[in-house]
Amino acid sequence: MERGLAFIRMDTSDGRRLVRDFCDTHEIILFSERIIPRGALAEDHPKVRYFWYVVLHEVAHAYCDHVSPKTISAADNAAQEEKADDLAYSWFNAYLKSKKLPEFAEDELNAAMALSRDEAAKVFSCHEGPAVH
Repeated sequence: MERGLAFIRMDTSDGRRLVRDFCDTHEIILFSERIIPRGALAEDHPKVRYFWYVVLHEVAHAYCDHVSPKTISAADNAAQEEKADDLAYSWFNAYLKSKKLPEFAEDELNAAMALSRDEAAKVFSCHEGPAVH
């Protein structure tokens, strides 16, 4: 069976159901709203670079036909993640080189991931509400 890719970001609807036959024929890639660059940002902006790296990392999983981490050992999952990272770095850095832009390196990835975790913590932090009696 031939499979396609589906990138999903919703801004016109609060919810959407993906029907089973669509899911059977597509690799579905979801992104957190917080990593999608906003505004007029240049191609070399760190948020833009991180977004494209994440896109390529997820495409690499689909390209390699990786399986769900829940179905394999931690070591096998780590190997899948390493392969996806290697491909994402390779594809992205080949593109950046063609544009004469600086390479995307592990330290930039780690900084972007830390920033994303901090932003997520702010959004999802628990706040004490009013007492319920």
